[in-house]
Amino acid sequence: MGKLFSKEQVEIPRFFEILPHGQEFDMRSINNVLKDLEENTQNINEISIGSHNYDVEALSRLAETIQECQNITIANFSDVIHEQEDNSEYWEILNTTLMCLHNLYEVDLSKNNLTEYTIDILSFLFHSECLKVIKLNDNHLGVEGAMKLAEAFRNSELELYVFCAERNSFEDQGILELSEAFSNMGSLRQVSLSENHLGKDGIIVLCRSLIKNPQLQILDLRDSYANEDTAYISIKQLIEKLEFLSKIDLNDCFLGNNGAKCVLKALIGSNPNISQFMIAYNEIDDDECAECIVELLKTKRLLQHIDVGGNDFSLEMERKIIKAAEFFYKERYYLNLEDSESEDSEDNSEDFDEAPAYLTNEYT
Repeated sequence: MGKLFSKEQVEIPRFFEILPHGQEFDMRSINNVLKDLEENTQNINEISIGSHNYDVEALSRLAETIQECQNITIANFSDVIHEQEDNSEYWEILNTTLMCLHNLYEVDLSKNNLTEYTIDILSFLFHSECLKVIKLNDNHLGVEGAMKLAEAFRNSELELYVFCAERNSFEDQGILELSEAFSNMGSLRQVSLSENHLGKDGIIVLCRSLIKNPQLQILDLRDSYANEDTAYISIKQLIEKLEFLSKIDLNDCFLGNNGAKCVLKALIGSNPNISQFMIAYNEIDDDECAECIVELLKTKRLLQHIDVGGNDFSLEMERKIIKAAEFFYKERYYLNLEDSESEDSEDNSEDFDEAPAYLTNEYT
């Protein structure tokens, strides 16, 4: 009866993606893509054109059509530019397109050979009133690129929620510049800066700046050097100050026993919202650290994902950690003790329902 008397509903596409990935596009082969896109310019609010090879003419023609899609809020332009040398023409095309998307909320420009020489082209940063999420992972920005990006942030009125720039070789000097911009924003919810060769000085300044972002919920500092007391004390102070932190990734940070105890005790004594905590491969072998992990499992009832693998806990301590996880979380946890001494470690990743990344309504 329902089908007989009701009008058939036509699904309106909201997300546009070019599939399969890995295609080569020139002016001729891009035509089929343009036809599909042109039919839905007023409906699309999310677009992904990444993981393909475009010649300049094809990308320019595609960009012109995208500029007509004024309802786009999320643009994935990652892995579009593969030219290593002179790619400024490609960046001019992308920048012009982003300038025309007045409702843009999130942009992903990862894996695009973005360097300190082409970052100046991104003038859209000065004009994007709605932009809240920027992803720049796996580019070649380096220290100079970080400095130019920080200058662009200082000259704009951006109040970002998310800044992801993993694997860009920012080093301490680049982070010193970016940290000033982060302090001024005061709006960040997520900062992901793993594998940027951060040392003591960079970590100290970064943590001080992020304390001025009271809604911060996700912090990723994997593969940083936090083995000195001033560095891990800065992380401790950050944890104690920011009550909404839900995910902290400190894998491969060379914390050692002293650094791990400092961070774990800070987390135990604060932060009720923690749901994911990673501290693997940090050269930890102290029983007191293991006891802190057990205490963390006992006291943080929202904790569902903990990675402490790659350390050297005794067999007895490993069993205590596993027992605490099983007792307090039943089937709703993921515990990684892989590559520790014991072969009895359990992996319950199939039972892990990932907790929401964001706790506040502003982003979700």
